[in-house]
Amino acid sequence: MLRRADVVVLACACNAATAGLVDARRLALMKPTATLVNVSRGAVVDEGALFDALAAKRLAHAALDVWWRYPAGPAEARAGAAPGARPWHDLGRDVLTMTPHASGWSDKQDARKCAQIADNLDRLAAGRGLARVVGP
Repeated sequence: MLRRADVVVLACACNAATAGLVDARRLALMKPTATLVNVSRGAVVDEGALFDALAAKRLAHAALDVWWRYPAGPAEARAGAAPGARPWHDLGRDVLTMTPHASGWSDKQDARKCAQIADNLDRLAAGRGLARVVGP
């Protein structure tokens, strides 16, 4: 399917089976007009192979809601942190869209989360089932 797809979206867990799943060999199978979208984790894609494919125009675009390195510490220290070992900022916006695993953020997100937590606390206190439960 990599040879035929215009857009490839990665939305999987990063584990021993998926780390490095998209490597140079798999990227080479993709059309030079294709876009790779990664909303899983950076390590699912070989960073160097993806950077090289984009820089050499062997892949048209990547939309990444992931980084390979997530900075820790105060916001001031994180502001200038690089997302990985490659100079992603040199590629240009026509080739790369990159967000630090936060593309779904909105200014109302925190208020919605707090309202959902409060609702579940009310449900728990009243002996009712919890809303939006994930898992068994």
